[in-house]
Amino acid sequence: MSLLKVGLISGNRTFPLYFAKAAKEEGVDYIAAAAFHDITDSELAKLVDRIEWFSIGQLNRLIRFFKSEGINEVVMAGQIPPTLMLKNLKLDWRSVKLLGRLKNRNADTVLGAIAEELQKEGISLVDSTKYMKNSMPQSGVLTRKKPNKQQKNDILFGLEMAKGIAGMDIGQTVIVKNGVVLAVEAVEGTDEAIRRAAKIGRERIVVVKVAKPDQNMRFDVPIIGIDTIDILKSTKAAVLAVEADMTLFLDKNEVLDRANQEGLCIVAQTYKGNGNEKN
Repeated sequence: MSLLKVGLISGNRTFPLYFAKAAKEEGVDYIAAAAFHDITDSELAKLVDRIEWFSIGQLNRLIRFFKSEGINEVVMAGQIPPTLMLKNLKLDWRSVKLLGRLKNRNADTVLGAIAEELQKEGISLVDSTKYMKNSMPQSGVLTRKKPNKQQKNDILFGLEMAKGIAGMDIGQTVIVKNGVVLAVEAVEGTDEAIRRAAKIGRERIVVVKVAKPDQNMRFDVPIIGIDTIDILKSTKAAVLAVEADMTLFLDKNEVLDRANQEGLCIVAQTYKGNGNEKN
């Protein structure tokens, strides 16, 4: 019987580590990981069967690596910081050709183009949550702490606002308080947006994180982890609302335990549009 092999394009933080563990638990026999210098956590080497290190822009070499490993299914896990697109990268011929035909260089456009290049070589980019479905909570209050009436209103309001900016590919998080938007996530990322909001709202802010209206589950999936709880605690936030069935919790039990310890409220909210949300 042939081995079940999966390729892993590894971005930053802990998502690649959790993915590797979950994939092995789900029966994947062999993981070949493409890691990136100064981005990917070196601990990943302990969790995969083969790892090779790349610089951003070595697209042709990355494709040759997966082909040499007999990989025809690849997952992207972890973010490649979008600020890298503002730097002078050393791109190979394939990357230059790819970027040259794009009208814009936002994350979805670039990653979609990379997926097309992989597909040309018989390598399919698949859902990054394929082996982690149990880590995506359904609708409901996930913590012991429940939102009060004003916070419920802020969640619904924030959900509409967040969906709006996500649809324009600006960011996927807004922070609100008492019906006022304090901050909108942009290229700086969720953590910095929360810190900006906390300077204005001071405490008891409501953080709302959503998927894009047409979320491609192959990349840029909304993710919550222990780091998220740490930033919420440090900014004295009160509530985190995420989109139900669309948000990946890394080590869900530990995240919720920590949230309970800190007295935080976490809500998974179903979005149907036109104000028809339910939790």
